[in-house]
Amino acid sequence: MTNAPEPDDLLLSDAERLHALTALGDHYAAGRLDDSEFHARSGDVAASRTLSQLGASFRGLPGGVPLRSVDSMIVQSATEGGGELCPPRRRPGVPRRCGTPTTTSRTCAGGGS
Repeated sequence: MTNAPEPDDLLLSDAERLHALTALGDHYAAGRLDDSEFHARSGDVAASRTLSQLGASFRGLPGGVPLRSVDSMIVQSATEGGGELCPPRRRPGVPRRCGTPTTTSRTCAGGGS
């Protein structure tokens, strides 16, 4: 019998790293990070292998790490600019739209699904 990993030791998937990078991009777009800080933090996120390794990249930013451990699984938190979390499509064949009340809508990544 194997023991479940500690929540902070859970390995990240490529999609989870991409979600974290999207959240950093939202903070950069909001002016919270300058160019060099954004690039340094983005590099750290891209190199992260576990959930705990993301902590330093989001230190000092509202909302903290946009991923959480729940019942030994990693779940995504909503990102400020909408990120890749979108409401489901209402009609088949119509791309989903995402955005926030303060921004214009944009087509989600993978908008046709």
